[in-house]
Amino acid sequence: MKIFNKKSIQKRERVGSKLKKLREDAGLSIEEMENITKLEKDYIRAIEASAFHTLPQGELYKKLFVKRYLKPFEVNEEKYLQKVEEYKRKEKNWINKPSFLSKKNIPLIARAVSVIFLVGALLGYIGVQVDKILEPPPLSVESPPKSLTTQQQTINIKGETNKEVIISINGKRVSHNKKGVFSKELELKEGLNTIVIKAKKEHGKATTKVRQVVKKKNPRFSLQQKDKDI
Repeated sequence: MKIFNKKSIQKRERVGSKLKKLREDAGLSIEEMENITKLEKDYIRAIEASAFHTLPQGELYKKLFVKRYLKPFEVNEEKYLQKVEEYKRKEKNWINKPSFLSKKNIPLIARAVSVIFLVGALLGYIGVQVDKILEPPPLSVESPPKSLTTQQQTINIKGETNKEVIISINGKRVSHNKKGVFSKELELKEGLNTIVIKAKKEHGKATTKVRQVVKKKNPRFSLQQKDKDI
């Protein structure tokens, strides 16, 4: 990268300094200039800094802005406008130098920061996706409740999870519909029945819920007992 010519920069600053001196000699603050000229403070500062390229686009607009700036002062407007035009041309040449704004000459540190930012963003995105894959899937069991006592021979296991999840009940895979809803009729044995319902992603952790169902013996009456009751 070329080192900027100190002399040219000083010239660019000198025209703004002259305009600023007009204001200061008149004892006007930037706020007062804003009220008189109806120019925004940022535009006033830009003019005083010779940063004419930051003014609204269009040469006519730039010229009108400078004329407004000169409005409070009894000076030869054309003389100052001519000086401004000279510095604008120099400023344009300075900005258009390839060594200043060319993409080929962007500082290496800026490139490195951009690369680091992109890599960081990519790693962050991948991390979020991996977390989503590895985190346990949701699992809700509608029936049966956590503990139940019944005399029925069978019980319906019903619940819901995500559609891409694998469901198993007591180690046996159970199918579900497109919404992730599953239902399975399970035969009960007398006494305590432990039902393990597991939802698992293909490459992730599992969510497990346990239900305990106690099946009572059905009462049986013999003919002799029936006769005694009669």
